[in-house]
Amino acid sequence: MVALEVSARFPAPPADVWRVYTDHAGWTDWAGVGKVRLERAGTPERDGVGAVRAIASFGLVVREEVTHFEPPRLMRYRVKSGVPLRNHEGEVELLPDGDGTRLVWRCHFDVPIPGAGPLARVGVAALFRLMLRRLARPIFAEAPAPALSVRAPPGARAHPRRRDRRRRARRRSTVPSSW
Repeated sequence: MVALEVSARFPAPPADVWRVYTDHAGWTDWAGVGKVRLERAGTPERDGVGAVRAIASFGLVVREEVTHFEPPRLMRYRVKSGVPLRNHEGEVELLPDGDGTRLVWRCHFDVPIPGAGPLARVGVAALFRLMLRRLARPIFAEAPAPALSVRAPPGARAHPRRRDRRRRARRRSTVPSSW
């Protein structure tokens, strides 16, 4: 069995993060995993227990069913079909973290190919990290992050490494006159 955990911090309250993350049909707009639709509504909440989201990407359709729904703190799911992993179950937990939210995404699954567990762990963790980075976009769109400005002091020159890289690139791009 392979188990992993990925987390990210968002500068927004748990309710805001929860609203974006658990809007299954909204995943198409931000998750970057293909077309996502709500195949079956949950009860009593549309995106709650019993909801099935279908994620269509690269000719595959992955179906996930929500098994536990506790707004705005915890959602558990299981993958019903569409991936070469078995017994995939996961949970997403939102924890207050100062003036923001820590989202923790945990899952475990079996890999049917002997020795492929480490590769599957790396692939799934990379996908989760990518999705969490993309999740920040709609959250910041609703509650913009503070603007940060980093400037060099007046009269300062470009970073030496960058300057050297530019010089080397210019040298490589020039053709000797003997050609």
